[in-house]
Amino acid sequence: MTLFDLRTENQTQPLGLGEFKPRFSWKVKDAETNYLQRSRRVQVSTTPDFARRVWDSGNVLDPESHLVPYMGRPLEPCTRYWFRVRVSGKRGRHTPWSEPDWFETALAPGTWPAPFLLVPGEAEAGRAAALRRLFNLPFVPVAARLYATTPGYYELSANGQRLTDTVLNTGAPGADPWSTNAST
Repeated sequence: MTLFDLRTENQTQPLGLGEFKPRFSWKVKDAETNYLQRSRRVQVSTTPDFARRVWDSGNVLDPESHLVPYMGRPLEPCTRYWFRVRVSGKRGRHTPWSEPDWFETALAPGTWPAPFLLVPGEAEAGRAAALRRLFNLPFVPVAARLYATTPGYYELSANGQRLTDTVLNTGAPGADPWSTNAST
């Protein structure tokens, strides 16, 4: 018996999750006929090996496997977390731990860590402004995260390549975190 289709707030590996006390869901496959979950245990960690757990539900007698609430301390913004689950049936045998899955929290509500940039004369004239910043890094990054917002719509690119396949993203603050591998 294995656990699969782990989800956070009904999403698969959400990036920029605005819920700091999320809910988890999972499914069971290869279970015996008429299988009924009897208990569950959920763990959340800042590392995929679960060496730095931030919450452990302990064994909870509960058949629920959909939207099970996180009951630990509020999670930190802009942080990747891993979670895993194991359950037992009416015979009391626990499944092995599920494969870990991850989610990443968004910016804290009401915060924006960078100053807003205005191009003098552009916004007043109703024209779209193009903001560009060239910089060199003293190291080769493994990954990058960009949070962007605007009072209208925007497109993001890095090294001349668009970062998403969407057109005209909305400008809700913190709503559009984009991640890319450093090789792009």
